[in-house]
Amino acid sequence: MESEGVLRAVWLAAGETVLMLELSLRGDGPALGSGHVLIFPTEDLIAASERFKALGIEVKDRTASTLYVSDPDGHRAGVSTFRFAEGRS
Repeated sequence: MESEGVLRAVWLAAGETVLMLELSLRGDGPALGSGHVLIFPTEDLIAASERFKALGIEVKDRTASTLYVSDPDGHRAGVSTFRFAEGRS
């Protein structure tokens, strides 16, 4: 994924799940180096946010299509409504 002609991330689709290797980190984590986040699909960010809250899971950051949380070991994870275009890999 590029922004203004600069590579900022590599996203790998595994079915509906996405592994994001990010250069610009969102949410908690180390301030330096690259980061990773495992993103699972959701159809409804509001319902997902409410479910996280009910489970006592703090949403660390969000974009228009993604909620970021931390797993019990502190790794970034999340849910997203973003979908890869058909035929792209």
